[in-house]
Amino acid sequence: MRRTSERRAQDQGRVRQAPATPDMVRPPSLWRLLRLSWHHRVWRKWQRGDLKRLWQIFHLIARVEWHQHRLPLPALLALFEPQPSATCLSEEELQRLERLALAVLRRLYGRDFCMKQALLLYHFYRRAGKPVCIRFGVTRENGQLRGHAWVEWNDRPVAEARDPRQLFAITYTHPPDTL
Repeated sequence: MRRTSERRAQDQGRVRQAPATPDMVRPPSLWRLLRLSWHHRVWRKWQRGDLKRLWQIFHLIARVEWHQHRLPLPALLALFEPQPSATCLSEEELQRLERLALAVLRRLYGRDFCMKQALLLYHFYRRAGKPVCIRFGVTRENGQLRGHAWVEWNDRPVAEARDPRQLFAITYTHPPDTL
């Protein structure tokens, strides 16, 4: 009894912290992904050039993580426009980068990574010379607002299981002339 009252007295002056989420405890890392891939023998499915592609994906994920809370949305989207000097991607390279990016994001974040997915796919499709746009939408679910981001090419969503246009009201489009 005495110990609990002493502990309460000690705890009264402390600020309670929110519990750590998995991404706070273990931030995404290339080493962790490679170690998990080695453990699950995913490396057997790797193709020539995949390490270079993974490096590009992690570089872009690091840019998203660093800038997403520091920059307004238009400035963040401008960072993911490919440089004019960037090499153009072939169709096969684009498909491989898309598959690897989705696999990396699933492995690192589990779920709820739509903005990161949209930014990466937007960057890769633009590097391949495809006229894509990135869209942001919201919907109301159980009295709460829920958002989503996706990429559209030829007026069709890219890498989406269901058509998000039927579920979400579009609130922002980049580039703006593709409305």
